[in-house]
Amino acid sequence: MPSGVMAGGNSSSAGVRTFIALPAGISGMPQVKFHIYTFLGSWPWCFALAYAGYHLGQAWESNPELRAFMHRFDALIIALILVGLVWYVWRHWRHRVRPGGKPTLE
Repeated sequence: MPSGVMAGGNSSSAGVRTFIALPAGISGMPQVKFHIYTFLGSWPWCFALAYAGYHLGQAWESNPELRAFMHRFDALIIALILVGLVWYVWRHWRHRVRPGGKPTLE
């Protein structure tokens, strides 16, 4: 289990990090050990993101090519956020509960 916890902590997938506690708990992994392995697994990932952000931030003002390159993704990011928002609202609207306590699936 420790390798799974460390891999879950080091993964870029939030889903893996979120649910890694379930198999760790089912297997009876001690809580302190779980926290240590989760910290050791997530620390390199967090450090790498902070390091990249620090150096990209320094180059942001001084390098117009970097800024232009990164702005190419603005529309894509906005579109993904809007698609996610529409999906969330549609999903919850579809499964709303009507008076009488029965969910609708329209």
